[in-house]
Amino acid sequence: MDEIRGRLPEGWRARLREEIEDRDKRADAVIEVSAPDGESSLLLVGVKRSVEPRDVPELARRLRELGAELEPPPDATMLAAQYLNSSARKRIVEEGLNYADATGNLHLSLEEPALFIRDTGASRDPWRGPGRPRDSFRGPIAARVVRALVDFAPPMTVPTLIERSEVSTGAGYRMIDFLERQDLVERQPRGPITRADWRGVLESWARDYELNLAETADTFLAPRGLLSLWERLSGVEESCYVLSGSAAAAYYEEYAQARMAMLYADEPQRFAERLDLRPVESGANVLLVRPADRVVYARAQERHGIRIAAPSQVAVDLLNGPGRAPVEAQALLDWMERNEPAWRR
Repeated sequence: MDEIRGRLPEGWRARLREEIEDRDKRADAVIEVSAPDGESSLLLVGVKRSVEPRDVPELARRLRELGAELEPPPDATMLAAQYLNSSARKRIVEEGLNYADATGNLHLSLEEPALFIRDTGASRDPWRGPGRPRDSFRGPIAARVVRALVDFAPPMTVPTLIERSEVSTGAGYRMIDFLERQDLVERQPRGPITRADWRGVLESWARDYELNLAETADTFLAPRGLLSLWERLSGVEESCYVLSGSAAAAYYEEYAQARMAMLYADEPQRFAERLDLRPVESGANVLLVRPADRVVYARAQERHGIRIAAPSQVAVDLLNGPGRAPVEAQALLDWMERNEPAWRR
């Protein structure tokens, strides 16, 4: 109630109309939201301690069934919880429901009287303590599992995925459990993974990614332009680097001419000297990133003598990139959907 009242426009009111005593019906309250002219809407609220994305369709169905039994019927429904992660919030809106949590994440949409409020609170669960299940895609372990899950098509056993990810057994199972709760993978009981929403996995990973596989990132200028840089890269025989970002995406699905080259390299400064790059603070056309984990090199491909990151890595880097990069990411993801056999093993 405090979160809703604190965000209503001037002259609007919200009051708790009634609490529903039958807890088996899985709804907890009816809130009346009133406009300055007196017109009002009834909001049926179901409260859960936590909400997983995979649970949303069933929770929505139960709330709608309960709403049909109430008199007068509610005009809208809402799911509320202590904390709702971004995947759960997205799924709730897709089901046509509103949401609210105790950190300030709020989505309230009413038709009559017309009202739309959306606000953001915490991006991570502030109550998550040690020993609780994984609740994000952050860190190298998540990156390794996601990359393997996306790069290899199911069916696939969890031990096989763990082996391909090169993570510990416990960490691998915790990550798969997290992905199941996000409704991004399905697996048979004690059996193999049978479905992986690889595009949803990449987009969800990108929201937590924020280049978190980077130890350092420095900007440079290739004075003779990127064409000269490609020539120099084609002469590098070691596997100490990989090209990502817009320039790498062009090898799969060219959206527009690349103006910036993003390179992961084990030793960026030495690599810059080898490529005759000059460190600059402005006007850069090369970004050199020292990776915090070697997963960025996994399943790289060679094109015209240049090591190109796998599409899954390129996509997440673009989704987190500046300017037009997210649009290029969507173009690459569309290409990946159309040409899955060409890149997925």
